Amino acid sequence: MANLILKEQKELNGDRLYRYTIGNYKVTKIDKALGYTIIDIDRKTRDRYTPEIYARTNWDSEQPEAFEVQTTSYGALAGDELQKVIAGLQEAAEVAEALTAKFIRKEETK
Repeated sequence: MANLILKEQKELNGDRLYRYTIGNYKVTKIDKALGYTIIDIDRKTRDRYTPEIYARTNWDSEQPEAFEVQTTSYGALAGDELQKVIAGLQEAAEVAEALTAKFIRKEETK
């Protein structure tokens, strides 16, 4: 699994900002003083093989509830190109899994 590394942490006007890196991604998490959380995932490189990852927010709790990987149709590809697509999707899936483990609250079992 990919390793999430905390690079920066600071507080401003009650908001807490955290910046992380993980693989080919940069992650910014902001815990707002008003009680909601924003998570932004940005690609370090803009190549076509590194897919976007999005945080989906639960509008009732205003907290992140899932991370989703953007998939795209690449059309017909040669074997070497296809391997790059697969590697990019695999990394994105691992990053989404690591972000889920770190940031998504699990419902407590009764």
